Amino acid sequence: MALVPESPAKAPVLLTNLASVPVGCAMYAMSLTLPQLLQSPEATGYGLGRSTLAAGLAPTPGGLVMMTLSPSPPVSPRSSVLHSPSPSRAPPAEQDAGTDRARPRAATGKH
Repeated sequence: MALVPESPAKAPVLLTNLASVPVGCAMYAMSLTLPQLLQSPEATGYGLGRSTLAAGLAPTPGGLVMMTLSPSPPVSPRSSVLHSPSPSRAPPAEQDAGTDRARPRAATGKH
């Protein structure tokens, strides 16, 4: 089977896709095991005996760090076009009134 440009198996994306599987599994496992570990009684030998509230608040610092370090969403569609990571995205052409055909932009000399 030939690889097409949209294929997630292309070499630059393949490593990212393969790395995302164990990272996603680890995050899921932590979200399951951390509350159980925190709420288990200390008598079990592995539990920390914390309350439900403490177990729920334990991942809060990590969530705040992820929220702080994540990229902010674009404010408008125009800013998403201007700050797009893809160099092939161009601003949409102006539309003629009443038609579906795009009208080319006039050259202004300003860049």
